[in-house]
Amino acid sequence: TLMSDIPSMFFLLLGVFLLLDKKSYAAGFSFGFLVLLRYPNLVLIVGILGALLYQKEYKKALHLLPGIAFFSFVLLGYVMYVYGSILGPFAVDGARSFSFSYFVYNFPYYFLSLNVLYPGMLLIAIFIGFKSKKISLFVIPSLLIVIFYSFYYYIDGGSNIIEKLVKGQRFMIPVIPFLLIPYLQFLHDKKFVKKVFIFVVSLLFIFDCGIQYKHYEFVKREKFLSRIVRENIGDADIIICNYDTDELFNPYFSTTKLIELSEINEDELDSLKSNYNISFVFVELKRGKTYEEKSRWIEYFKKEGFALSYESEEPVPVIVMSE
Repeated sequence: TLMSDIPSMFFLLLGVFLLLDKKSYAAGFSFGFLVLLRYPNLVLIVGILGALLYQKEYKKALHLLPGIAFFSFVLLGYVMYVYGSILGPFAVDGARSFSFSYFVYNFPYYFLSLNVLYPGMLLIAIFIGFKSKKISLFVIPSLLIVIFYSFYYYIDGGSNIIEKLVKGQRFMIPVIPFLLIPYLQFLHDKKFVKKVFIFVVSLLFIFDCGIQYKHYEFVKREKFLSRIVRENIGDADIIICNYDTDELFNPYFSTTKLIELSEINEDELDSLKSNYNISFVFVELKRGKTYEEKSRWIEYFKKEGFALSYESEEPVPVIVMSE
């Protein structure tokens, strides 16, 4: 519900600011809070500590530990309460979301996008970062994040290559300012930068207008689909749905419980039907995406006495069935 990329970037930059301002203990608490926002931010923290050790700033690294430890124990208590294991989400599905096979595809994507949208940025950052120990504070955490998410299965896609280049970088948002620091240092004394500055800013403005328009169209479509679904589920206590439908509801502003098809089996449905009013909803947000299970579930709910409440192919395929 809350995208943690921007808050992660804020507290990461705040921590570095405090660290450079010689307030190491306070920086540790800012870095520690990153863990609560998103547990993979631990990779960033390891990168920060590693960079300080590389710079032989042992005392600063030591000063960070109390704040990091405090929030790490808070996180540990949370995952123990929710998952019953210190492994948290990994206790439920193991490490299935991570694989070397994803790295083969994802790393070239991140490498390409960070060098294309910001021409040569990643390569320049790597070169300067290992040439200057001071800049390594920004480069080492960034590289660790790129490598970490290269093993992760998910990259946000798009309908064309430009959309994918922009949307797929979401996990990189916290460290992009880090990479910009050595990048700007490299460009600072280059005369050609001033010559192309106005041209580039104009292109960025046009590009940004395009992004805002696409996002507006996306939100408008989601709002329309959400309204259609709500109007046709009646007084359902539970909506059994596919993942795309789950995207249409905010759990904090809805009393209707959502259960994804992947989370239940047909035996459980019999028990649910006897105690709750249920609707079945299937939405294909991405055109051209095939769902092999859709027809099977439609047939199943028909046999169980569910009637078709709504069906449409525009703006995307939507099926709503209710008891």
